[in-house]
Amino acid sequence: MKLAEKKIFNGYLFGLVKFMKPEFVDRFREGNIRMSDLNTYIKMEKKSMIRGMGDKLEGAAVIKAESFELYEEGTDNLFFTGNSSRFTLTSNDLTKTPVFCSFAINDKILEIINEDNDYYYVKPQLDEKDVEKLIQDFDNTAVLIDVKFIQRFIDVCKKKNIGVKADIIKYFDYGINQKDRLKQYTDIHNPNMCFIKDKYFESQNEHRIALKSERTTEPITFNIGDISDITTVFDIKDFFSKYGMKLKKQE
Repeated sequence: MKLAEKKIFNGYLFGLVKFMKPEFVDRFREGNIRMSDLNTYIKMEKKSMIRGMGDKLEGAAVIKAESFELYEEGTDNLFFTGNSSRFTLTSNDLTKTPVFCSFAINDKILEIINEDNDYYYVKPQLDEKDVEKLIQDFDNTAVLIDVKFIQRFIDVCKKKNIGVKADIIKYFDYGINQKDRLKQYTDIHNPNMCFIKDKYFESQNEHRIALKSERTTEPITFNIGDISDITTVFDIKDFFSKYGMKLKKQE
């Protein structure tokens, strides 16, 4: 049973995991955070032609429609009509937003292994095929990150007067026009658009930090100071098979 089924730790973030090749671990723990713009991930899928290798719909407003009409804002002036099973609107400016992506440890991926009167005993769980792919892509290396990392990141941004947003990605079925998702599309330049993805990517359980006031067209390194005290290096296979957590039950 997933911890999420208990509905008592909803929205609680226990930690983050960054999967990376071993040669990048030391620089990361020194506080050199590599960030890429959304367009990097858009180009990645378009180049590979493999869904899941990047995401061509990063930052896009995706609407299911058989036919549609576009009007000039605030007027009745019709300037475009079309027919499509789906159409997308993307802000070229928003796709230049630099982001740092990691795997969220929350109740959605924690499996309850045992429990007693006081504690839940849980462990992170992914499908075996997803774990094997991570091992293949990142040479079996994962960095476990304490949630204090997020506040440290935000504090550095405040000192530098940089706008920042940190949150877990919200996943939606793009084949359905859900009200909660469509409400986000009132402004396609809104940084919240960086935190919406298709349900297809839900297994990534992604947490993201976006520098919402910055723009770039290539990867950048953002230094937040040494983080070796709040990071631990694991083998990916061991992380998903040997290690667990003890969580005190809520009264």
